[in-house]
Amino acid sequence: MQYLTLSKLKSESQRLKEPKWLKNKRLYAWEQFKKRDYSKDKHHFDPEFPLQKMHLAEIARSQLSPLAKNLEQKGVIWKNFPQTIREHPELLKEYFFTKCVQIQEEKLIALHAAFVNQGLMLFVPKNLSLTIPFDTKFFGGAKNKAVFRHFLLIIGENSKVDFFHESQSSQQREKCYTSEVMEVYLKPKASLNLVNIQNIGKTEHYFIKARALLEKESKLNWTVLTKGAPLKKSLFDTVLLKEKAESKNQAILLGQKEEKIDFSFQQDNRSRNTKGSLLIKGIVQDQAHVMIRGLVKIRPKAQNSNAYFTGRGLILNEKARFNIIPSLEIEANDVQAGHAASVSQINEEELFYLKSRGLNEKQASQMISEGFFQDVINCNPNRRIQKKITNSLNKSLTYV
Repeated sequence: MQYLTLSKLKSESQRLKEPKWLKNKRLYAWEQFKKRDYSKDKHHFDPEFPLQKMHLAEIARSQLSPLAKNLEQKGVIWKNFPQTIREHPELLKEYFFTKCVQIQEEKLIALHAAFVNQGLMLFVPKNLSLTIPFDTKFFGGAKNKAVFRHFLLIIGENSKVDFFHESQSSQQREKCYTSEVMEVYLKPKASLNLVNIQNIGKTEHYFIKARALLEKESKLNWTVLTKGAPLKKSLFDTVLLKEKAESKNQAILLGQKEEKIDFSFQQDNRSRNTKGSLLIKGIVQDQAHVMIRGLVKIRPKAQNSNAYFTGRGLILNEKARFNIIPSLEIEANDVQAGHAASVSQINEEELFYLKSRGLNEKQASQMISEGFFQDVINCNPNRRIQKKITNSLNKSLTYV
């Protein structure tokens, strides 16, 4: 069994029977990984164990909702990554690490591009309004294994889609590593309701880079729930490329024990009349440390646009740490933009009131925590997905 080496990269490419262009892209990514220093990454959060001493997981358990035959006949493509390589290489070549995420952005992205062998592609042609969500659930790797998953979502013009993705830990006790990259393309007037649930275990180090490109009059509603992991680095961003594109982004963060969560969400308004919002809330306890970076950019050509970032943190004990860094980069003069950030402890008056109504302190704290996140959950337009987010959150809040 080989570690993450150049030899292993070549043998994996051969196992997957890849076209030459994909193998060359892997080799380029390996070169970028080898020469780049972690300290050069914009949001440096160095992994605490040597990644190259991990073994590549060739197979990890996953669950994908079935694709209805009538949708397949209409041109919808819903395939795992190896199937996409075999059956849709030209489509993969057009969208895989081309216009969206770039290999050279971060060292961990380069490593991902070199070894990715799992994930999926969703391609929806134009003029389809789909009422049943696409559901996925992927599980973490085994002992000393590294999992690399890639997600390509291409939503055609004037189409409407709900996509629910959950990363679930394998719950084993030895260290492992999971890397996910998500590239989202929204064509003109496309609409996507996107949910990411990250339910990561106590020994799994986790990295995700996700970016969405929005064309004219497209709409994105993006909800993220992240919890668990001794070390987690999450980089999300939406790019409003064309006029009247809109994005509504929200996230829930939960940190406990000695977990470290480095979470970044960026919105980039590049064209006129674009709108967007970032709402991020988190709860932290024990010795956990949560770092949130919220960045709003409005470019010179993005006149008459508006964007806002709100960050809220709730600390449950003295040793926990919660940091929020809001940033605005405004290069246009006819815009509406702003940010707000606050970190506080549980309100003692609310706690006293609930305890006076018969709840013990743990039950009261849990109820306050649930209410703290309710506005984030309500941002999702799909009631069924709201319920799934609430169920996942409630399971995690049992430790409060």
